[in-house]
Amino acid sequence: PILLLDEPTVGLDARSEAGVLRTLAAVSRGRTCLWIAHGLDAILDCPRVLVFRNGRIAADGAPSPLLAGSGGLSNLVAGHPA
Repeated sequence: PILLLDEPTVGLDARSEAGVLRTLAAVSRGRTCLWIAHGLDAILDCPRVLVFRNGRIAADGAPSPLLAGSGGLSNLVAGHPA
């Protein structure tokens, strides 16, 4: 089974977002999940993140190393403060 989500937490307040993320974590177990997200909180618990730039994969890996390294996800976060 595949679960495809496009911005599942957009427009939610912090409390609602946390609840949705908990629920999605539970229902996504055992599934292939593709989450399209611009918010950092939505991807922190994902095992793998693909960062796209100009239609191509610019970075690929776990969120923590991508945030710590130069380029890819760290550049996107630096350019879009919360």
